[in-house]
Amino acid sequence: MRDFQIPASVEDQQTARNILETLWHLIHQKNYHRPTASTLIAALMHHYDRLFRQQADTLAATRSREQTIFDRFIQLVNQHCCQQHQISYYADRMCLTERYLGTVVRQTSGATTKEWIDRALITQAKVLLRHSDRTVLKISEDLNFPNPAFFCKYFKRLTAMTPLEYRGKE
Repeated sequence: MRDFQIPASVEDQQTARNILETLWHLIHQKNYHRPTASTLIAALMHHYDRLFRQQADTLAATRSREQTIFDRFIQLVNQHCCQQHQISYYADRMCLTERYLGTVVRQTSGATTKEWIDRALITQAKVLLRHSDRTVLKISEDLNFPNPAFFCKYFKRLTAMTPLEYRGKE
């Protein structure tokens, strides 16, 4: 999720090159057969998928339990931060106590669970403010805040500006 590099042997690289060269030659023929091209693209994707899964298995074997917990926590926060702002939600989803989750996240990343949730939520708010024409009321509803005033106070506490000031900033 952080480093998208797939180590490949010379043989794996050559296999990918062969598929790409075959695809290149095929699509430059007159009246080439599209299903054949689609199948070659699928074969290339399967080849890359196999390499990715091998790397993921290797990383999983070397990753500590704490790192695995942290990675899962970040994944859940990215998926659910707009609707779930409470640490208890994430701890329950991971079948951990809030205290243990907090300890692991703090040791692994140097930041608290609440800081990670706040970062994700503020990032989402900034995206909505900057790249949509939704009102602050609608954004506060979309992000599951009890009311716009609470959203504005929260946003200002974390960014040192109101949502409207952020929206107007270039």
